[in-house]
Amino acid sequence: MIQKVIDFQGTWTNVCQAQGKDCYFRKVQLVRIIRAGIESRQSLVSKLIKAVGIGVILIFFRVVLPVDKSFLFLFWNLFLAAIPLFIGIVLLHHAKSKKLYQVLPFLIIWLIFFPNAPYMLTDYRHLQGSYGLTFVIDFITILYFALIAFCMAVISLNDIRQILSVYMHRSLLIFVIIVICLLCGFGVFIGRDMRFNSWDLVSKPLEVISESVNGFFNFHSNYWTVLASGLISLLLILSMLVYKKKH
Repeated sequence: MIQKVIDFQGTWTNVCQAQGKDCYFRKVQLVRIIRAGIESRQSLVSKLIKAVGIGVILIFFRVVLPVDKSFLFLFWNLFLAAIPLFIGIVLLHHAKSKKLYQVLPFLIIWLIFFPNAPYMLTDYRHLQGSYGLTFVIDFITILYFALIAFCMAVISLNDIRQILSVYMHRSLLIFVIIVICLLCGFGVFIGRDMRFNSWDLVSKPLEVISESVNGFFNFHSNYWTVLASGLISLLLILSMLVYKKKH
């Protein structure tokens, strides 16, 4: 009996060690995939880092002003906006040789985070309470960060379009891109007016969808947010048309 216990413990230890090695190699492989994807768009990443550097300077001037709001939250919003961009970059580099069912889970993750990019266009609400020179600085700062985020949204959406073009006919692809833009506008509404975030859509999807749909059709209380969400969807569609022609 004792010998069997010893043998079982030895076997279990070997299994755990094997699983640990497998987990380690998977992590290493994931890091290599991400690194290769980023290196394939090194010029874009470099420009993005420089743009963020200018944003740091703008925020610095905003912090030293004797006002209550520092706008440091813009860095967090920009980080969230960059997530779908880097997911798209990595997918574009590695997904073209994969089957659609292998890529689909990552596309869903991308879609959940995608509204975070154009969401920053609604940060103009934080201009309330700013006057004079402070208003000018606030306006330039928010506009600058919003434009960076929106550019990332357009680039990311185009990357996804290229991925989907491998699996879809052109007419179906156009339809899917339009649907994505509309869902993105709805996602902005969910975040701005209903105050849900991307994690909530994963942890409590039914509650998020139910409350958001009810809130979306309550035009009397959410008129401006609904309008902004629709304009963001339209702006994404128009931007994709322009971006595709230039690239």
